[in-house]
Amino acid sequence: MSAGRRLLIVGGMALALLGMIYGGWYAVFAEHQELDGIGRSLTASFSAAAERNARAAQSALEQYRKRKYDYDRHVDVHGHWIGLAMLLIVLGIGLDRVSFSEQVKMLLALVIVSLAGMTLGFLRAQNGN
Repeated sequence: MSAGRRLLIVGGMALALLGMIYGGWYAVFAEHQELDGIGRSLTASFSAAAERNARAAQSALEQYRKRKYDYDRHVDVHGHWIGLAMLLIVLGIGLDRVSFSEQVKMLLALVIVSLAGMTLGFLRAQNGN
């Protein structure tokens, strides 16, 4: 097994593990609070609409839009990390069938794993952490 192949497979497995850990953490500790916020904002918007208070209804719908967007991004991110991890593993399995030199294979694997790892940094930057 070449070093590039090993890097892609191990990197893919690590990214899949991180995606599953993040998804588990989110489901247990954060998802319920987000769903409660979504429900509260919808309730407030419908109540305001029933009272014919357009400004309050619009404000509550804007809160709903923001919370729903955040919720969707959190749910999407762990699924996309796991999907990307599967892609890395498949690329690792097929890497030795490509007729590149070992150095080119390793460089290619480093670039691919680095780009996949950058998605972790993008999430941190987007959340402001």
